[in-house]
Amino acid sequence: MSSLPDIAKNAQKDVVVPVSNKIQIVRDIVQENFKSVKFTLNGVSSNCSSSALNVIKMSEKVDKALAEIQSVKDSIKTITDASDSKAVLQELTGVRLSQVEDHLIKEIVNVQYKTVEVDLQTKNISDARTCATGAEYVGRKDRVNSAKFGGVYTEQKGAG
Repeated sequence: MSSLPDIAKNAQKDVVVPVSNKIQIVRDIVQENFKSVKFTLNGVSSNCSSSALNVIKMSEKVDKALAEIQSVKDSIKTITDASDSKAVLQELTGVRLSQVEDHLIKEIVNVQYKTVEVDLQTKNISDARTCATGAEYVGRKDRVNSAKFGGVYTEQKGAG
């Protein structure tokens, strides 16, 4: 039988040293992998951060695009509803709305034309008054000048 120190020595040689070596190997592997995992996680973290920012920016762009699409959709719905109501109105009244619009446009043009006509008549009257006032002024001036120079004023009538 072996002595206790021999058993301990054999156990150390057969069990402890290989296990210790294996533990050391495992430790080395874990440390290397842990460092690489840590590095990879840092890289993944920064990549995830920049990706998250890109995703946020893209989602903002998508939200803006969706808002614009919704606006266009609402506009189209409004136009469609207006077209439908116009058709219903035409059916109910029996009058084509475009005829009513044409009539209203003609009335507006007529009113504006009359306004312009009145403005032109007023201007012509105003111009006629200005001409008459100017002729009176010229006539008075000639009378004054002839009186100043001792001449006799004779009114000249134009050949007109």
